[in-house]
Amino acid sequence: MDRTQHERVPVIVIADDGYVGQDEVALAAGPGFDVAVVEGDVAALTAVAARDTPLVVLPQNLEPTPGAALLARLAAQPPPFVGLLLVDANEIATLRDSELDGVHVIATRPLRDGALRLHLRAAAATRAALRAARDEAGGRRRGGLPESELMHALRHELRGHTQGIIGLSELLRELEGPNLSEEGREWCERITVGGERLVHLVDDLVVYVDLGRRPLEPARLDALGVAGEVIGALRESRGARAADVATEGPGYRVHADRRDLELALRHLIANSLRFSLKPTPRVRVSVAPTEVGGRGGFAVTVSDDGLGLTASAQARVAGLFERSHTHVEGLEVGGGVGLAIVDCVVRRHGGALTIASEPDRGAAFSLFFPDP
Repeated sequence: MDRTQHERVPVIVIADDGYVGQDEVALAAGPGFDVAVVEGDVAALTAVAARDTPLVVLPQNLEPTPGAALLARLAAQPPPFVGLLLVDANEIATLRDSELDGVHVIATRPLRDGALRLHLRAAAATRAALRAARDEAGGRRRGGLPESELMHALRHELRGHTQGIIGLSELLRELEGPNLSEEGREWCERITVGGERLVHLVDDLVVYVDLGRRPLEPARLDALGVAGEVIGALRESRGARAADVATEGPGYRVHADRRDLELALRHLIANSLRFSLKPTPRVRVSVAPTEVGGRGGFAVTVSDDGLGLTASAQARVAGLFERSHTHVEGLEVGGGVGLAIVDCVVRRHGGALTIASEPDRGAAFSLFFPDP
């Protein structure tokens, strides 16, 4: 097998009985993708297991809601994989209350030239990260490199390669800009944004791994004072987008590690800004005494007026690589690590993360820090 064949990305298309559009998928994917077609759950599971975490594409003739449910069932199986759901643009709204486990990318038809290839390449990068994490975990069991050391090495390598890709994209736009179509300039911008997102994802993964290794240094902290510092930094970086982020209510001192509290608040407030279609989202940070499981302490709550979460999304969104609102146009999709970091922070303190939300009515994320 030559190098080109070895590097072809496997893609499995799950089709309904009688589907004859697999050639269209293969053509839209283009070279570099090894497309196979299967019909139904059993065949899909067999193919996923046999071909080592392939991508899964669901064409439009599999309706979006059962298609998303099928991906959720596949995601529950041992081999990790990346699901790409392909639906008509006017069907996106029907996914609002669907289980989206396993759906990493939603592509809408009609696809513009090159769109499916771009989605598949992005999904392939996610697949590679999942496989690397799985292999790295296996290496730890066999006495390999320490987890933290491996993650720092991975960050160094991926940063270098990704910055090179971003640089070439920006150079292309700078030197050939007048010769590029509007769509070509848009693809260059997407390459840059996707590369920067990958860098942030790897950075978050390193933080997540290091978090469990760093010893806690708890102290009595002015929680709203810490939140105010985080808000000030976000206003400098986000500008007018963060103009309506503030603290409210009385201040209390919570028993927490300062770095952990700052980290959790930064991710929660940034998420509130990200998951809103309003030009200036309203975000508030408050603190209140509370009791959970018979233990007294304080709840630090970040509330917003954004898109909110369904009950099913609330149950899974704090998991590693879980995402919400991947189907909403105009949103910056996160890497699926931020809320896992927040959940890890409160669990390190013996506390818990709770979510109160309804679709289109905002969300409130509460961090419970128990008193010692």
